[in-house]
Amino acid sequence: MPELKAQALPDTDAAFAEAIARMPVVLGYALRSDADGGTPASKAGFAYAGSNPAASLPGFPSALKSLDMLEAQAAGSGSLSLSARDTSGIVRRIPMLVTNGEALFPSLSMEALRVAQGASGYIVRSADASGELAVGGAAVTEVKVGAVSFPTTAIGELWVYFNADRKDRYISAADVLDPAKRQELQSEIEGRIIYVGTSSIGLFDIRTTPLGELVPGVSVHAQATEQILSGNFLARPDWAYGAEIIATVAIGLIVIALVLAVGAGWAALIGGVAAALYAGRCICFARKGCCSIRSIPRPRTSSSMPPRPRCSMC
Repeated sequence: MPELKAQALPDTDAAFAEAIARMPVVLGYALRSDADGGTPASKAGFAYAGSNPAASLPGFPSALKSLDMLEAQAAGSGSLSLSARDTSGIVRRIPMLVTNGEALFPSLSMEALRVAQGASGYIVRSADASGELAVGGAAVTEVKVGAVSFPTTAIGELWVYFNADRKDRYISAADVLDPAKRQELQSEIEGRIIYVGTSSIGLFDIRTTPLGELVPGVSVHAQATEQILSGNFLARPDWAYGAEIIATVAIGLIVIALVLAVGAGWAALIGGVAAALYAGRCICFARKGCCSIRSIPRPRTSSSMPPRPRCSMC
């Protein structure tokens, strides 16, 4: 009978859990804005240099997470969600730390780094830690995981230093499942951090980067991981937004005043000064990694980075 045949089939969730238990796997979860989800598994501990920054971090009531039987076998668990502050449709930041009001949880890229290094937890440095300026209270300044550390914004976000998307970063899931290609792929996969995701537009996980490229969402986390490993970081000082507004208003008022007073010739000169200021911002970005929301020059494509995390895509 059909019912008996169905009962005889193996439990695929149990088989998946067994496969996860054999490898250092990190599962992802998506943050929800309601309380209808669950609480993600916490696989790592947090230590603080300074105050606990939970009050400064993005909060979430619940999460859309994996089955409990899968989470129990995974070596790690991290948030897939991107910054809610990037409202323009362009991904610029990843929340590396989030909280449900009771505990801290890491991002997928941060948790992958922890598991890859065999580290047991994280050290979160806040603005009021010894050696930091005594401003900002519990605002986050840096996170250390294993042997690597990286700076964050005050609310625990990482500015992602995107470089050009390349096909050689991706491995088709069909090739991974093909026994004839398995041996060939082993050397490419072994010893690397592998991100498994989808590249189908119909699954609505295609993101736009500041370079104008459309990339799978999981690629954002992969680029964040390689950025941390290579030590290349972007910085946006707290005063940058105010300085941009003041500079824009000041230049506009000066141009208007000069056009009315001495004519268009002086206005053209001021336009040249404005262009020089823009060039200065480009130089600041290239040499110091200091970025501006309104105008970010095209980042370079690095050829000197350590082995990159690989993304296996369907």
